[in-house]
Amino acid sequence: MMTAHDPVRGKWAVSGNKAKVWVDASTLAIGIAVEVNGAIVEDASWLRPDDCHHINLAELDAVIIGLNVALSWQLRDIEVMTVYRWLEEDLSGKSSLKTKAASERLIRRRIATVMALVEEYDLKLTVTLVKSAENRADDLTRIP
Repeated sequence: MMTAHDPVRGKWAVSGNKAKVWVDASTLAIGIAVEVNGAIVEDASWLRPDDCHHINLAELDAVIIGLNVALSWQLRDIEVMTVYRWLEEDLSGKSSLKTKAASERLIRRRIATVMALVEEYDLKLTVTLVKSAENRADDLTRIP
């Protein structure tokens, strides 16, 4: 029954292993969009719990989820598109994470998780900073 009404008409294969993973976080939600060859192949958003965590924690959570979704597509050359600067600095070795936020240790742990994914899966990871208006995951974290 499901295959008869499948608009894709069978298996949908993504060519190549290069992707852009767009991530965003707001006070309401986190969102990710995985783009391959100019097309969004998967996107998702999750409501954030009302836990008062720093927005940078939520942004890093989105990065980790986005990387895991990209890995499920067998993608290994990943460009993370984010408004978040600390991840870029850590990848380049210029890490200057100094914050008065009580969640600094949690931020460091999430960055370590990203770095562990890079090492374990031999990812080629780059980070591109984008403005919120240009972020393809931005709409996923907003009320329409």
